[in-house]
Amino acid sequence: MAGALYRMDYQSGTQSGGAVVYIGDDGVTGTDVGGGIYSGSLVAVEGRVRGAVRITYPQGGTLVTGQPIAIGHGITINLDMPPDFGNGQALTIDMGGVMLVARLSFISPIPIPPSMSFSNPANSGLLPLL
Repeated sequence: MAGALYRMDYQSGTQSGGAVVYIGDDGVTGTDVGGGIYSGSLVAVEGRVRGAVRITYPQGGTLVTGQPIAIGHGITINLDMPPDFGNGQALTIDMGGVMLVARLSFISPIPIPPSMSFSNPANSGLLPLL
């Protein structure tokens, strides 16, 4: 999966938020307006893009769904998206039993050199800077 930067807008009930995420080289990293840090992996499987993303809150926070997150904790969400997920279409995501709608919009390609890639064992635990 070629690397690119995406804008993400999301809403649950009357609450909304936004994030910027890098998706590529089978990985995800980013941050949102509430201080959430995104880290995860994605793979192309049977014509879909699937994986898991962990959203952590170093200072604690509240998800757009209203769920509180303690300092240093987070939530893992599973994703199952169409291959054209970055076109702004509505994607329904289960956030710990509460549904939200997210829209990813392509911003720009960002090539990552193989030496810095998520799949390089030497970079285990490292995330590229946005």
